[in-house]
Amino acid sequence: MSLPNYRYLAILSMTATLATVHAAETAPAGHHGAANQHMQSMDFDTLVRRFETGEHGDRDRWQKPAAVVAALGDIQGKTVMDLGSGTGYFSLRLAAAGANVIAADVDPRFQKYIQERLIREI
Repeated sequence: MSLPNYRYLAILSMTATLATVHAAETAPAGHHGAANQHMQSMDFDTLVRRFETGEHGDRDRWQKPAAVVAALGDIQGKTVMDLGSGTGYFSLRLAAAGANVIAADVDPRFQKYIQERLIREI
């Protein structure tokens, strides 16, 4: 892997870290593990809405997806892996910028969701 490719993974890792920190900050005091438990107890449609818009409908504002993709530079034809891709929030933006995207998530519901989303949106 060349040095520029590390930058892509680092930026994606930063956004995942920011999302985790944001979830921890918005959890009630003493309930940092509770944020994860709360998400596991949600029905899938609620999880999808939360992943797409954020807890307060402000994910685009605080996560700045256009700025993240722009910071990657020219990704046309590059392969980028979106670890913990969820609903494809970043995966589809990366693909729209010309990247070959590997969207990876441990939850098979999200994998299926992205496949269905691609069929609907492309």
